Amino acid sequence: MFNSARLAIGMTVIATGISAGTTITDINGTTITLSQAASAGSTGTVSGARFSALGDAQLPGQIGGDALTGLSNKNLPATLPGGSVTVDYPAHSYITHETLAAASLSSATGSVTVSNLQQGLANANTGVPAAKTFGVSQPNPGGGLLFSNLPPTQLGTFYMKL
Repeated sequence: MFNSARLAIGMTVIATGISAGTTITDINGTTITLSQAASAGSTGTVSGARFSALGDAQLPGQIGGDALTGLSNKNLPATLPGGSVTVDYPAHSYITHETLAAASLSSATGSVTVSNLQQGLANANTGVPAAKTFGVSQPNPGGGLLFSNLPPTQLGTFYMKL
């Protein structure tokens, strides 16, 4: 059974039916997404594939690693740091109405009473509200995938003839 635990986004894929330079662009469970389509006639399942963070390291003089590696959310931890925040508002002053009044409006067709009319101005103060603490969590579904962080290197493959 295929296990993607040791694969990382950006790794080179070497297999029959896979174009040279193809890399892994996404990993979702046991399904990997490649940077290039497989050659014509492929069924979607590849057998005998090799995966390398350094390109095809079996050839002399291969360049491996990258100077820069772009991370996606999938490369970040599955659970990011969380914590809490406390909100504490101080008491404050405001202007309000002195009283609420009612008025009766009349016309040729009848009259109507309008209630809760604000009348006059007054200064007021609020009480100190209780502080509220809110928990903050940063889940990252699908996160925790490996990524290559190799420095730029030049691989040397040496052959010894006995």
